[in-house]
Amino acid sequence: MRSSTLDIRAPDGVADAHLTRPDEDERHPGVLLVMDAFGLRRRIEEMADRISGRGYAVLAPNVFYRAGRAPVLPFPDMSQGALAPSSSRPCAR
Repeated sequence: MRSSTLDIRAPDGVADAHLTRPDEDERHPGVLLVMDAFGLRRRIEEMADRISGRGYAVLAPNVFYRAGRAPVLPFPDMSQGALAPSSSRPCAR
């Protein structure tokens, strides 16, 4: 797999984007991966890479480029469950 960060010129600025393609030097069908509200981040790049592994060229642009290059906001690491609700805490009613 070949991954890179590229800049896409737009009338009102430059959007950064993640591009990933299968290793072969042939044409592949394309996928435009539109990010969620949290912005272009490592998780989106991982999703693009996984799709590319199935034989697609994937472009994931930063649609919030007007606010700055990715990451626009810091994104907490929720993989460790640090922000998961605890079953020992009482529920607020």
